This record gives sequence, structure tokens and C-alpha cells, in this order.
Amino acid sequence: VSAMTELPGLGRIRFRASEIRQERTGVHALVVIGYDNGRGPVVLDYDTMNTGKRADRNPLAGSCWEQLGELERAAYPKARMQAELSSFCSHLWECWQGRYESKELAGSLAIAAPPYILKPYVIEGAGTIIFSHPKKGKSYLAMIISAVIDTGLQSFWPTTGGKSYYINLERSEASVARRLAAVNRCLGLPPDRTMLMLQARGKGMSEIWHAVKRDIKDYGVTVVFVDSLSQAGIVGSLVEDTAGRKIIDMLNSLGVAWVALAHTSWASEEHTYGTIMFRAGADLEVQLLSQQRAGGTLGVGLQVVVANDIASGPGSGLCILALDFNDTGLIAIRKARPHEFPEIEG
Repeated sequence: VSAMTELPGLGRIRFRASEIRQERTGVHALVVIGYDNGRGPVVLDYDTMNTGKRADRNPLAGSCWEQLGELERAAYPKARMQAELSSFCSHLWECWQGRYESKELAGSLAIAAPPYILKPYVIEGAGTIIFSHPKKGKSYLAMIISAVIDTGLQSFWPTTGGKSYYINLERSEASVARRLAAVNRCLGLPPDRTMLMLQARGKGMSEIWHAVKRDIKDYGVTVVFVDSLSQAGIVGSLVEDTAGRKIIDMLNSLGVAWVALAHTSWASEEHTYGTIMFRAGADLEVQLLSQQRAGGTLGVGLQVVVANDIASGPGSGLCILALDFNDTGLIAIRKARPHEFPEIEG
């Protein structure tokens, strides 16, 4: 939200607010005051503040006024800057809420089934959580799905293709690069084929959200992969509803499809560890089932257990891949043979 005041013959004062949010104590925002005298805009000062508090507003206005030149201060008294900042802040929340507009919506029988990006696990504009115990193959599987979408390969699932964006919150960049080369090679792609990634090991979603939004716009991203919700939870404990809702809200506000990896608790493999807000906020929850065979082959199966608008439950959308490993890492990916992994099929 922004507003501007013209100083005739001198320049323009601009008020700008971002990161606008309603908190328990009132409306908070990052407020920036700038000046442009025709030779390019400059920032006078800024602050993250409670916009309803005069004690927050007036010091910012005073600091900015002091940065102006003598002519500007004469034409634009400090009291006027304080008053205009107060007026700007008083209308801030109303302007921000103006983004939302109600309308009459007619039901339509012409709307087809959900538009899949990768059937049946990734739906256009929707959120998917893939969960299992740690060390069961989630990261490899997510990277395979990401590469399949990124290249439009039809080897394992029907996909419309699109631009994948992989957010690494857990591993070193060298580890991820090694895994990507292995996945590329196993899919018949050049090992050095690139994939758009954000390396943010040890960071939380709240720290990288703006960078992710920027990259989605700049690169035309179709689906975002987050590895994993455990690290995204740096915004708070995963068992707290507020933290869980904040993570889901950030992911849903990205405006594109997203796939997030999640761990289960030691006590149960039946659901994502943490608040029920994860289940409530995702459009699909997909359980990863795995079985290790003698000789090193790992079977990984995906089944949709909770979903909006499509079938879910045991066996729904079940697909099993066989991943072969040796001492260097992943060496082969293929569809599992019937009855090859009876524990998963069962």
C-alpha cells in the first residue's frame, strides 16, 4: 500500500507499507518513507511498527523530516509529515482488505476434474504433503517427482510438465547436487542437468518466503517442493496450531502448487507429525510406504490417504517404485514388479 504527497517545484514524499498483518496488539507493517526530487528516489527512513501507536509513528516521521533539505523542510513542516503519516496508517488496513472482493458465483457442471500437474499427487494450485518416518526415501522421491515435472517425462506418472522449484532446508548443497546428478542419470537425463533450487539449510519459511515469492514470479514456477516441514517449523513448534497455520498460510499464499515433505512421530506412521492444521490446510496428504529388500533395493510406494474432491484411502493412487543403490548412491529407478514388495501392497 502506498501514498504520495507532492511538494510543488521540489519533489515528492512517498509513504509505503508492506508486510501488513493484524496481530493481537493491532495492525503491524514495515513502513518506509522516501523522497524523490527528480534525481531518483531515496529512502529517508523506515521502521516495522504498530501503525496504531502514535509513539511508533511520530519518531519515524520526525527522523525522515530531519533528512530533508532546508527548502523541503520549509515547505513541508514536521507536523504535516506526522499528520500525513497518521492519516496513511489510519487507512492502511482498510486499503489492504480492499484486495478481497466478493462476487456472485454460479455453479457449473462444465468444470472438469481437478487439473493435475502430476496425477494423482500434484494438482494445479493445490498443496500436497508427503509423509513418512525419517530415512524412508522421501527426499529422493520428491526429487524424482520434481525432475519428472520439470522435464515433462511420462515414464512413471502422467504429467503436464512445468517449472519445478526445490527448496532445500535440510542438506548441504553438495549432498543435494550429488542426489540430483544421480536422479538425472537414472531418468536418462544428463547428470549435470540443472533444476531451480533455493539452498537454505537451517532456515525457516518465514526467513525465505519473500525470496521464494520473487523467484516464483521471475522464473515462472509451476510447483514448489519444500524439504521439509520439520525445518519450515522454525517459525514455532510443529504441534502448535498457530505455527502450523502460519506455515500452511505461507505455502498457500505462494499462488502455485506446492509439495511439502513431512515426518511422522515415532508412535505412529498414519499422519504428519504436529498440529492437525497440516491436514486441514493441505489438499492432499500422501503416505509414503517403504520396504527394503535384501540386496539393497528400496521399494517406495505412495498412496493418497486424505484428499479434497478425489478418492482417498488405502490403495488410492498407489504407485510403487524400486530404487537401487550401491556405495555411490542411487543407481537405478524403475516401476516395481507385481508382488515385488508385498509389505507395501498389503
